[in-house]
Amino acid sequence: MKKFYLLAAAFGFALSGSAQYALPMTKKSITEAKPVESYAPMPKALGDTLWTDGFEDPNDWVIDNDGVSAASAGWTVDATLDSWYFGSAISSTSGGNYAEVGNGTDPNAVAAQGATYTVTTANPIDIVALGGSQFVNLEFKQYGAFFQDEQSFQISEDGTNFTTVGTNLGRESLTASGGSAYDNPELVRINLGQFLSSNPTQVWIRFLWTSEFPTSTNNNAWITYGWMVDDVQITTLADNDIATSSLNYGSEGLYYFQIPENQIAPIEMSVIAENNGGNAQEGVTFQATETTGGSGYVGTSPAITSAIQGRDSLVISSPFTPGGQGNYNIDFEILNDSIDDDPSNNSMESYSFEVGQNIYARDNGNPTGSFTGNNFTPAVTIEPGNFFDVWAADDLYAINATMGATLGTGIEVYGTVYEIVSGDFVFVAETELYTTTASDASSEILLPFAQPLSLNANTTYLVTVSSFDTEFSVATAGFSPDQTSFIQGDLGTGGFDWYFFNGTFMVRMNFDETIPLSTENNELSNLQVNQFPNPFANETTVSYTLPDAAAVNYSVVDMTGKVIATGNQGTQSAGKHSFTIDGSSFANGMYHLELTAGENKVVRRLVVNK
Repeated sequence: MKKFYLLAAAFGFALSGSAQYALPMTKKSITEAKPVESYAPMPKALGDTLWTDGFEDPNDWVIDNDGVSAASAGWTVDATLDSWYFGSAISSTSGGNYAEVGNGTDPNAVAAQGATYTVTTANPIDIVALGGSQFVNLEFKQYGAFFQDEQSFQISEDGTNFTTVGTNLGRESLTASGGSAYDNPELVRINLGQFLSSNPTQVWIRFLWTSEFPTSTNNNAWITYGWMVDDVQITTLADNDIATSSLNYGSEGLYYFQIPENQIAPIEMSVIAENNGGNAQEGVTFQATETTGGSGYVGTSPAITSAIQGRDSLVISSPFTPGGQGNYNIDFEILNDSIDDDPSNNSMESYSFEVGQNIYARDNGNPTGSFTGNNFTPAVTIEPGNFFDVWAADDLYAINATMGATLGTGIEVYGTVYEIVSGDFVFVAETELYTTTASDASSEILLPFAQPLSLNANTTYLVTVSSFDTEFSVATAGFSPDQTSFIQGDLGTGGFDWYFFNGTFMVRMNFDETIPLSTENNELSNLQVNQFPNPFANETTVSYTLPDAAAVNYSVVDMTGKVIATGNQGTQSAGKHSFTIDGSSFANGMYHLELTAGENKVVRRLVVNK
């Protein structure tokens, strides 16, 4: 099965109380994944301190706020909290002054656009004269949160050309679907050995803030919760220090929390190990141990010698294949011939999942937020969902979806399955329509197909849920890597498109053959209506099968209820028929096709994307 190399736009929304904000992002490929920098919260300082600054004297730093003079925009160095989001300042050791950056007074304020804010040491640091070498750490404490802003740490040896040595871009955005603020404080440590010359006598340190998407003109692209920095230090390296980043597990890049027994596949595991110590490290091994399923599985990577400044990919040699139904937990650790001076930066979270009979779930089952059409401005119908790899041919009977708290009563909800073909989402089938009740908010609903949907082996599918109404929301639970969960919708400036999203929607595949197929909309099954292509730019063909002779007509209705096209096919005989809809004059967006054959009526969705 192929990996995911799709083009889609990033999507995010900030959280302030109960408010949510939509943000269209520039298109980007999974091959342009954000770098994961080698830093982690640290419990203690390692090595000797060569230089330190706690912003006690603001004159020791040079602020460049790019000509922006708006209130709460740019860097300040003082002891006053300016953040609109945080209720307390950074809890640093030195106390007193700290550096803080902002861009606006709250998420509804107009944020300065096109701005790059920097705060830089006024004078260079002579690391050699202080008794150090190129193999030193940059350390500092920070507090803040990540949304869609770039927060970079930089150094220079000439005061003009700066090199980025780390960023906060690898973090999950703090949104209504998850994420969190940084620890207060969080100690960041960056090994500078790969960035410094062999004789670093002049080194400047800079902290830079700008938008992660600097070409965007959407105000939300320039929102920041705020970022605080204090207690900046240059220290010598620990003797033995292996750090880990980019832990990966799953089958072909996707991990699941519920797996049907028929879809069991080998689970590969890997991690990046970095030697941040002053000594070469021998016998470095990545180990995975399954602890609760009774399998006795222990997998290891080949042992390596990690050179000073080494950055190595460690891959478990024998993937883990679950033996059948049950609960499984895999623990990860780094083994080393030396005692690690700082084991906290190579600790890794365990992977726990369940193998059952019918449910295929990407979400972790613990809802933390929801996504609604009201996240868009203006509010529009949305279609969220997740990728799933199908390893063995099977029949899909239903889609399970957990609704969000914002859900209208009496609205129609349906599920859709797309096959991923050469990077395109190709429509396969839709479930029957489901009419919501008051009790469905924050609850799971079942969306059965009119007839079992046969899925192909070794194929990737996108499974979504949607509605014809904007009073519709879907719960989110857990984190999705880029390009694995998506929303289709119209973001105004972004247009109607697919946007990837880092929250995991609670949209699941259900292979339970005992589910009774819906009988509320048998016309859909009897007429066997299909559309291709969908989405379409200028025209699409609607094909259908009449069980008996009937008068056939159709109408196309936009999201405001306005009829924009009609057609009368006359009385047609039993059998297969088709007609073409000319959408060349339709604006981008979602429409309803209402097809009537005698007394039967079918409502299907049309998507125009030019």
